[in-house]
Amino acid sequence: MATQQYMWHPNWRISVVVTTLLITSTCFAQAEHSEVVSGNIPTHGYHLIPSFRPTRTLRSLSFGIPSTPVHLRILGIKLPLESDTTSTIRYAIVDTNGNAIAGVKFLSTIGHIVFRNEDGPLYQTSPTFFPFDSAWITTQLRIAICIDASACSRRFYPIIRLALDSLHWALGPFDSLSLILASHYPVYLFPMTLQRSIPSLGRFLESTSHSGLSRLYYTVLHTLRMLHPSAAIIITGCDDYASYDILPDDVLLLAHRLNIPLYCIAIGENVDSTPWEILSAYSGGRFYRIHSADDIQYLCDALIEIVRTEQIASRAEAVLPASFVSLLSDGCSVELAIPVSGQLVRDSVLIPPRQAANPLRQIVALFENSSATVDSLYIPFIQALALLLRANPSERIELIGHAYEEGSEHGMRNLSAERVRAIWEKLRSLGVSADQIRLRAVGALKPIYPTALSAEEFALNRRVELRWLHPSLFPYELVVAYTYREDDALETVEQWQQRGYHAYVENVVIAGRPAFRVKLWGFATEQQARLAAASIARKYHTVVTIE
Repeated sequence: MATQQYMWHPNWRISVVVTTLLITSTCFAQAEHSEVVSGNIPTHGYHLIPSFRPTRTLRSLSFGIPSTPVHLRILGIKLPLESDTTSTIRYAIVDTNGNAIAGVKFLSTIGHIVFRNEDGPLYQTSPTFFPFDSAWITTQLRIAICIDASACSRRFYPIIRLALDSLHWALGPFDSLSLILASHYPVYLFPMTLQRSIPSLGRFLESTSHSGLSRLYYTVLHTLRMLHPSAAIIITGCDDYASYDILPDDVLLLAHRLNIPLYCIAIGENVDSTPWEILSAYSGGRFYRIHSADDIQYLCDALIEIVRTEQIASRAEAVLPASFVSLLSDGCSVELAIPVSGQLVRDSVLIPPRQAANPLRQIVALFENSSATVDSLYIPFIQALALLLRANPSERIELIGHAYEEGSEHGMRNLSAERVRAIWEKLRSLGVSADQIRLRAVGALKPIYPTALSAEEFALNRRVELRWLHPSLFPYELVVAYTYREDDALETVEQWQQRGYHAYVENVVIAGRPAFRVKLWGFATEQQARLAAASIARKYHTVVTIE
């Protein structure tokens, strides 16, 4: 039986609470808030002073066109969803020091937006421009900050704390902030609080715990519902492994409908960035990837840029043909180009296919070394899964037990079986029908981290995860190839797809080395799988194994 998910259950929504993260920086004098006519100096307000430090992000504000080279920076993009056909790009013309240039009013219709896929341009149009033209900021921001509080993100908390400590200096006096941790349940460190009353964020974060898994989508969804922030920032150092009832599309549709931009920041190399890129691109925000736990400056700059975007971004809007909008979900790049002082400046954003937002895996619980005891930390996840299964009695799941460096191969297979049985018993005690659950134990064959180094990586290898058994997948698959090279595996998948089969790559360990195997899926009965295996072996001279 297969271990990888391809179809995901329908959108079920279960309410929850949380919010998101925003930080800005430096260099402005603030006073009271008041209404202002564009271009006039208000009685009260604050002024952004240009920065003189070269930076790769938007940092502050300047006037006129400088003699130094200028660049275009896309600060956020909102692609159309459902019946909407309007695409909005927020941008700034910036100098080499990261200052947005105010007062650029000559942009008319000579700029353009180009949508491309891998085959070339799909559509080009001239948008309507709404340039920012005032140096005085009077917007009252409501910023929600959602921080992943899982064990995987623990190593990144030192730089997150340092970045948060500068946040209240960047907010205006009537801007407000809420800080929420995404743990098993959302944890409010404090609700929406005015700038002058915000405590030391780093100190608050330092005193919080971070362990186990997080339900990050669950937290963000309820934050949007309950707080209605003007913008939300999501910071994570791992995949949202515990998503079953709330998926990226649930968050995306709500953010799009409420017109709340989501700014997603992924730290480290272990995060699948695709869901966060899609959430950003369809909500009006931007995705930031910070590769190193030591890159505190880029994290600070990213947070500063997010706040500056909400304060001073210009906009370009275009209404797209309804027939074209559906093509965007297959993935594309979006390029904005504008002539400034005789030169054409441009920037682009890559949008992955929307279906790629599905989680790579869904974990129910992690386990201590050589233990099959279910920690109370994971009871909320099991309860949410039970509620979902009871509400949808036609759905079926497979629970898959894993072990890692916990004894002999035979012992680890038995241990992973004990772990999966422990989760089964919890679900049964919560009223889930036995007909809805199938069990499998794979021992140490399929670690998430084949060469685990940290305690968090070891813990994620000692887990029980689930997959949803859609009729088109259930319950047989064929293994047709093994390789140590991912490129070879991907090429083989493409070859089998050209032959008319559904194929995918699965990570495995062979003789202690990370490897890959290619599997064909979609065989509903054992008889069907046996016939297909015999035909494939005969036609393609390939060794085939049925799972």
